[in-house]
Amino acid sequence: MKFYIYTYGCAMNYSDSERIARLLTSLGYQQTDDEHSSDLYILTTCSVRQRGEDKVIGRVRQLHKERQEDPSRSHIRIALTGCMLHYGERALRRKMPGLDIVFDIKKLLEFPQ
Repeated sequence: MKFYIYTYGCAMNYSDSERIARLLTSLGYQQTDDEHSSDLYILTTCSVRQRGEDKVIGRVRQLHKERQEDPSRSHIRIALTGCMLHYGERALRRKMPGLDIVFDIKKLLEFPQ
């Protein structure tokens, strides 16, 4: 199984993405630089500016549309973590119906802030 991570925002988000990659690699997943060959597409988000949030929402919607239109991509799961989690999972799923997974990497791995 392959995963792709796209990171928005600050150095902390890049650090979180590296932690996610290490965790998934240790579980036998393979990281890819080709988003189209991934089985799991992870977005590490930033909510400092509205424009950043709009980009994330647009990207999730686009990925969901691609999944619906191309049967060969229907298996891809879209995951979201990062600063946008402050809105809560229910609100995020309303804004981005194609979203499959929402997780807080800091809670998941219990890393100190």
